[in-house]
Amino acid sequence: MVRAVKRFGKTFPVYLDNDHAFWRGLDNHYWPAFYLVDRQGRIRYRAVGEMHRGTSRAQRFEEAIVEVLGERRG
Repeated sequence: MVRAVKRFGKTFPVYLDNDHAFWRGLDNHYWPAFYLVDRQGRIRYRAVGEMHRGTSRAQRFEEAIVEVLGERRG
């Protein structure tokens, strides 16, 4: 995994869920699936299926990210 992260030049954290504990915790049944979690740990937005830059789905997800990031800390 470390080699793949380096090979693809990823600079963000990569989470391994080998025993699917996180997958089960989200009650996820889909791949790919995207979850936006706020500072309180609540799932605020989810999207199932492929997402491509420039599509309306990707734009909505990005808008949700901007909204959550702009919220005041509690």
